[in-house]
Amino acid sequence: VVAVEPDPVAYEILKGNVTSTSIEIFRIAINGNGGSVELGSGLLGASTTRKNPNSGGGIGAWEDGQQFVAVAVNLTYLARAVKLKDPLFIKMDVEGSEEDILEDVEFFKEHKPILYLEQHPWWWKDEARTRDLIKRVSEHATVIQ
Repeated sequence: VVAVEPDPVAYEILKGNVTSTSIEIFRIAINGNGGSVELGSGLLGASTTRKNPNSGGGIGAWEDGQQFVAVAVNLTYLARAVKLKDPLFIKMDVEGSEEDILEDVEFFKEHKPILYLEQHPWWWKDEARTRDLIKRVSEHATVIQ
């Protein structure tokens, strides 16, 4: 099992909750192309950390001092780096970054995972494009929405 959590507060909570040595935890973000990403929240650690600083879904905008920059990798890189073995089950709950992560369609073509996908369209930049990406990924993966 691999868990990824970029939020520094949530990461520490996750570390405290994981008692199994068979779970690897990484403090990174996942996106479509790697690099880095600025994330923030109204309150770090409160499950609302996201890329979009504006309010959405009724939770409010980022607050001062509740931002950070995280190292980001795409799913292809993560799978190779930690030597993930197929079949894969992925739970994706990423507060609007679905549109970035799903750009890595080649990953889904190669691994054909089961993807449990939480959606946050109020934070997407382009809902039609993201829905199209979900459709394209669904051609290669089993997507549960």
